[in-house]
Amino acid sequence: MATMTRREEQSSAQQGEDEDEDGGREEQQQALEEELANLEEAAPLPIRVRIKRYETVLEEPGGEGETLERRVLKSRVATIERHVQMRLYNRMVHRRTLLRRKDNVSEDEWTEHIATCVLEVWQQSEPAMTKEALDEGLDADQFSELFRLFFGGSNRGGAAPTASKA
Repeated sequence: MATMTRREEQSSAQQGEDEDEDGGREEQQQALEEELANLEEAAPLPIRVRIKRYETVLEEPGGEGETLERRVLKSRVATIERHVQMRLYNRMVHRRTLLRRKDNVSEDEWTEHIATCVLEVWQQSEPAMTKEALDEGLDADQFSELFRLFFGGSNRGGAAPTASKA
């Protein structure tokens, strides 16, 4: 049975640690390469959102020559890109920071912040979208969910209160 001197034991242990470190470095390098490869696939897919709008319709009730104006609710499905440009993300963070610095921020102010952020991202896909059309077409839950999808909820967008249904 061969015995090792203290120096040989230390040398052997050091060699094992070096091999472990090299193996660890290789694993870290491989993990980094996989993460970078995943960035190519990380672009968020577009989402489909049902949005409503009112159309005015003229009717002749009873055929007496009198016309009645009614609003009829119509809906369509919009395909919206989820990519958020850095300038939009930075604007959202700036507005959120200003709101958080204020005392007694109302639910309306948070709701307005969320709606503005959602509108700006929406307009990347549909530049003609207006605040009025979005306000009329989406409900509070849709606004909150879109904000979360676009800005990552509390991870990126902050912990703004969820807009309540009125």
